[in-house]
Amino acid sequence: MFELASKGLSLVLVGRNPSKLEATSSELRERYGTAIEVKTVTADFAKLSGEEIAAAITGATEGLDVGLLINNAGVAYPYPRYFHEVGRELMESMLRVNLNAVVWVTKGVIDGMLKKKRGAILNIGSGSSVYLFVSSSDPVWINQSFYRNVFKEHRP
Repeated sequence: MFELASKGLSLVLVGRNPSKLEATSSELRERYGTAIEVKTVTADFAKLSGEEIAAAITGATEGLDVGLLINNAGVAYPYPRYFHEVGRELMESMLRVNLNAVVWVTKGVIDGMLKKKRGAILNIGSGSSVYLFVSSSDPVWINQSFYRNVFKEHRP
């Protein structure tokens, strides 16, 4: 994100920890001053419904020219374990953050991108996904199914 800010791109940072968001936004403002705008949105994707996620993102980006969406949120097992050992709560959290949130965050910005006929979406997955059953399927589904179909629907 610091590289993007150094190029003059304004940022909307979304995370579940308000103190980390504030620290990061303060450092960005300190480095780049008024050359960029930094907004923060505190949201725990594991606890919000899809509609709540989309509404939070839409509200935070209203009136902004969102040219790039970077999906970087993710949840993984806290330590290695077999799939059958993963509890329901952790499994739900992983699915909500790693799949559901990606779809709904995209829903929150794609209308503006389509109106302007430009924009890009980048998904960043974890290297640990190589070792995790559910998490490893998440980037595959997101990149090979969801975004491929979104691209096909809206390409020029």
